[in-house]
Amino acid sequence: MSSRQADLLNSLRKASAIIEHDGERGRNLETEVGRLIGEYLPGIFAVDTGFVRSLEDPDWQSNQIDLLLTRSDFGHPLAVFPETKVYPIEAVVGFVEVTKRVDKRKLEEDFRKVRDLKQKTQRTYVFPYSFAKTMGIPGTEAPPDPSDMLKKVYATFTDLEPRFFYFAFESDWTEATSLCRVLQETGEEMGVHCHGLFVPEFGFFMHKAVFEPPSRHAVKYLTAMPDAFTAFLSQILEALQSFTVIPSNAAIPLDRYAAISSQFMEWDIRETERAGKV
Repeated sequence: MSSRQADLLNSLRKASAIIEHDGERGRNLETEVGRLIGEYLPGIFAVDTGFVRSLEDPDWQSNQIDLLLTRSDFGHPLAVFPETKVYPIEAVVGFVEVTKRVDKRKLEEDFRKVRDLKQKTQRTYVFPYSFAKTMGIPGTEAPPDPSDMLKKVYATFTDLEPRFFYFAFESDWTEATSLCRVLQETGEEMGVHCHGLFVPEFGFFMHKAVFEPPSRHAVKYLTAMPDAFTAFLSQILEALQSFTVIPSNAAIPLDRYAAISSQFMEWDIRETERAGKV
């Protein structure tokens, strides 16, 4: 872990020293962090960048997210462009914001940027009727008509919020408790739970849920290296595995995202032949 963190820091320092354009430097940092996370992800997950849409609010679209952690087993984008993609919330289990340097203003700005996305908990899937009937999904209670077996059933579930992580190459703080204070205050103010914030050579920080008002967040942290680096990666893996296991025959309802309103026409040569005989 010490060696891998050193490799990462060398790459980030090189990008910061050589690339003067802020946008290109930022994209390079995102690529390096995405590559790091991707090395440890199980095969059902992938790292990408782009926007998120949700059927919970069809007119809403997230801001562009630096790194999206997506389901690669059945998740797919809604739209693909040369530099980015648009994903349905059903395909997104987490995301990471990446910045060169974090301070109080930057942390508040990025928490505000992702606040809407963190609140999206409704996910809709489409199932074959036979499976939906077996699972007791609403709408399949009555005895099935033979034609029902060919139908598909849409079902909406409430699941966890997407898991939110933050990677900063450098920090304005010199004392870990100073960052803790700002992280707790920002989480309270924005209503955003951060599952992990990592600053190389400084520490790993994460919100801990508090169930006694008025506070909703406390902060846990590690400063020893490479323990903090290991904790960052470990927390990502554990958080992604906490989502509901989606059945293998579930699909994302692309037709609903596309708002298809047309009805299928039907044609059967047998009907044509019968009409001709009459």
